[in-house]
Amino acid sequence: MTQPPDPVQRSIEHAAQIKCTLLIQNQNRQAAFDLPLHHDLIGELALEASSRGQTIAHLIGEILMQVMEKDLVDDILRKAESLPKQPG
Repeated sequence: MTQPPDPVQRSIEHAAQIKCTLLIQNQNRQAAFDLPLHHDLIGELALEASSRGQTIAHLIGEILMQVMEKDLVDDILRKAESLPKQPG
């Protein structure tokens, strides 16, 4: 009898399906862009999330909350405005 994969394995198997778009809004400015989550990074996020008993989405949410708490939103918006526009 085959056992179901553990949570880390399930997370890694589904990791290829993850697409994360970051939307940051501050006063009258807004930036939206896809986060480049490569397979290796998704695996690391899955492992870290699993060790904390969280989902990858929840862990990413915590990381983004720390960005806000450390008042890094303006820095991110400035850098996003300087990036070339992506087609599509």
